[in-house]
Amino acid sequence: MTDEILIKNARMVNDGQILEGDLLIRKGRIEQIGRDLAALAATRVLEADGRLLLPGMIDDQVHFREPGVTHKADIHSESRAAVAGGITSYMEMPNTNPQTICLDALEKKYGLAADRSLANFSFYLGATNDNLDAIRALDPNQTCGIKVFMGASTGNMLVDKQDTLETIFKEAPVLVATHCEDTPTIEKNEAEYRKRFGEDVPMEFPEGLFLATILEREEPCDAFVSNEHASIEQLPQDAVALERHQGIAAGFPRPLLAGPGLAGPAGRQRFCVDYLGPQGFG
Repeated sequence: MTDEILIKNARMVNDGQILEGDLLIRKGRIEQIGRDLAALAATRVLEADGRLLLPGMIDDQVHFREPGVTHKADIHSESRAAVAGGITSYMEMPNTNPQTICLDALEKKYGLAADRSLANFSFYLGATNDNLDAIRALDPNQTCGIKVFMGASTGNMLVDKQDTLETIFKEAPVLVATHCEDTPTIEKNEAEYRKRFGEDVPMEFPEGLFLATILEREEPCDAFVSNEHASIEQLPQDAVALERHQGIAAGFPRPLLAGPGLAGPAGRQRFCVDYLGPQGFG
């Protein structure tokens, strides 16, 4: 590594501002930002000539496929691509082969990256239904986080036991990142729409289908939804009765439909929404 790098006459993007000036890097760290730093000793001088100088970005979810799937990509090739695009730090996922679900596999990944990565790196430890001891033993400085797949995943990284999930969230010494799916719900919905459409399930709901779908639900619910999701003109009047049921609630800040008995609080309209969770849209 070059000991000192001086970047001159740059337009530096920092703290929401663009500042014109110079930047001195010493031993891999930014040491000084200011104007007219040319007098400072530097092994290498780069003339920016008014170009933008931006902080490196951090990508907190990458799949670099090493070890085990390197015919697709590897740490060197993908970190090279990352740096070319302005990503200078990354956090890599555990679904490699073997999976990163024990401390030994985690350390081996760090060893690979130390020799092959062109960017700063960290690696997630993958959670399973039976690796709580490894999770408890983690040093907070050893990993960027624990990855939990709550829906179907590769290998044995599906964590679907409620007591295991509760223990992870209670005892994890680091950040926990999750895929918050529920596989039975996904399979049920997939079967429903394949029954309706066959193998050609549309990527978007046709006009009016959203409301037809929500009115077929057996479970009561109560939510506000915008007319961007469905055709208000095709709304059956029976939908008004849904507002009397207890359930989830979410809001949009503008009136959506005029008519007696159709307005919720602040003029917002109430309809049942398939995809809202207990917290709705907040």
